[in-house]
Amino acid sequence: MISFVPFVPFVVNLPWEVTRSWCEPRGDVGGNPAPRWYTAAAMETRAPIPPAIILVGCQHPGNLGAVARTMGNFGLSDLRLVGGCDPNDPEAMARARELTGVLAAARRYATLKAALHDIHQAYAASHRAGRLRAAPIPPRAAAALIAHGPADDQVAFVFGNETSGLTNDEVLHCDRAVAVPTDRDHPSLNLAHAVTVLVYEWAMAGRPGGDPVAREIASAEERRGLYEHMEAAMLRAGYLDPLNTARTLRHITQILSRARVSSFEVTLLHGLMRKIHHIADRAGRPSAEALQERYRRRAAATAARGEDNGERDGTHH
Repeated sequence: MISFVPFVPFVVNLPWEVTRSWCEPRGDVGGNPAPRWYTAAAMETRAPIPPAIILVGCQHPGNLGAVARTMGNFGLSDLRLVGGCDPNDPEAMARARELTGVLAAARRYATLKAALHDIHQAYAASHRAGRLRAAPIPPRAAAALIAHGPADDQVAFVFGNETSGLTNDEVLHCDRAVAVPTDRDHPSLNLAHAVTVLVYEWAMAGRPGGDPVAREIASAEERRGLYEHMEAAMLRAGYLDPLNTARTLRHITQILSRARVSSFEVTLLHGLMRKIHHIADRAGRPSAEALQERYRRRAAATAARGEDNGERDGTHH
């Protein structure tokens, strides 16, 4: 049972018609004169890319096989495994039935970050509450967001292990949390059942053509690299709490996720972070790692002094 807890240059691939006649009239879009960069080719409806399913630490081969089967039922084939059981396990193969091809094609990764390398939007299946976790959205809302995004976005649903779900760090690797609205007293779903609910809502939502002009949205790997760069720069600038960087950083990552930053915009923000590092170097500020280590030692010393005082006062038990 799984317990779900609650920017590379900007590229616009303009059609040949635009380069041939930039100012040629193109008709109406939504009842208004079409901007000159709208063309039939640019607004053409494209088939959606089925989401990837990423399982982090799947513990039971039977669940893995059942996930493969439900993926095949909805036309999905991109199964990614971070650790966990072997897709060639006989029990997994038996539960997948005629859809063992999904298991055979599964890709294995050492880390969730690696599994997300080409993903534009990642949804963490988790309903566990916590100060470091954003409030999850229901599957139907997630499906609607996907349906109204660019049709060529690569999306992933990420699921944790059957015992404890996703960790805080794993959730922070994703753009949003999504939770099936189960009964409060019995919130846990079987892993394959949870995958089925999310994939069903994705299938029912359908996909419009998305953005009329192609836009190179930054991948999850690009955004994660930016977040790590931002964390180090903001630490050196004194903006983040060295003992709890996620408290502030998660809000910033959510802002950038909603903005759907492009690869070019990621590059611009990396430039800003490098400038902050340059200013910190000139000011003689220590590195981010050194700052965090200093604060950890200070916190440990403070805690030790508190214990010593408690013992002297007779209040330590």
